[in-house]
Amino acid sequence: MVLGMLDAATCWTPIRYPPDKNSFIHERFKLMHDISPTQAFDMCSELGISALLCAPGFEEPTYAITELTDYFREFCDQAALYNIHVGLEPLPMMGLKTVQDAFRIVNDANIANGSIVLDTVHFMRSGDGLDILRAIPRGMIKHVQVADALPRNPAHSSWEDAAYARTAPGKGCLPLDDIIACLLQTQDLESIGLEFYSSEIEALSSADAGHVLNETLSRVLNGATAKVGAT
Repeated sequence: MVLGMLDAATCWTPIRYPPDKNSFIHERFKLMHDISPTQAFDMCSELGISALLCAPGFEEPTYAITELTDYFREFCDQAALYNIHVGLEPLPMMGLKTVQDAFRIVNDANIANGSIVLDTVHFMRSGDGLDILRAIPRGMIKHVQVADALPRNPAHSSWEDAAYARTAPGKGCLPLDDIIACLLQTQDLESIGLEFYSSEIEALSSADAGHVLNETLSRVLNGATAKVGAT
């Protein structure tokens, strides 16, 4: 088995987890993400992983884009010493919310080992659209996390929505074929993988789960490829 990317580190900024103890995610983020950049890079090296996903650990827009750009550039410079590529993932329920903002950071940082990770659910929940994807220069988005989602439940918080509304592709309401087709046309993707949680999948054996997930992702890729071919 080959591991492609370590998911995720929040130590690219000083705030690694929400300081508010009443936050829905305070304890979870503190437990999972309270590590230093050196510890994150060492984990990648020990696992033989050459890519590291970075996500925001701050909930509100705590930093200006220029500050985030400086933090990201410094983090990528450190990662380069380990031959690690850094993917920046925006999260609409955190302080770095959109692909547009992630693009500004990666573009202005002007480093060779940084790019954007796009999650299809986060992308659609942020309010971004396909016109945004078409405007991002080729080479900026290298990794895609695929999931479908149920319609937004207004009674749920943004974190509850992110955790519980995800479904297998084809079981929700997102235009996955259009998103992936657009990315295939405008970017040079290095990986496309599934990113969803399901009690149905958890109940299966590893072999059966792998078969179901492979079939699910193949349907999405085939649909997107067909749309690319039709244009």
